[in-house]
Amino acid sequence: MYIVHREELYISNENVEYVDQFTYLRVIFSHTGNMSLAVKVLQEQALRVYYNLLSLFERVHLDIKTKLSLFDQMVAINKFVSFMPS
Repeated sequence: MYIVHREELYISNENVEYVDQFTYLRVIFSHTGNMSLAVKVLQEQALRVYYNLLSLFERVHLDIKTKLSLFDQMVAINKFVSFMPS
């Protein structure tokens, strides 16, 4: 194990806390710049939307363009709703 010495960062005379990761607009940022966790979360969201739409697509005949449009809209809505406070 090693200890990393960091310079303190001040903005308007206030010390800015160092963190290993943080979430901004539902995207997880790591201090290393690795985005794999953020990509994983987005993949899981898209998969949930896909499975929710799959049951609809089995009951209603829609052309591929409409299906893709519904998917895009549902992903956008899912991201918007996840921004709203509980």
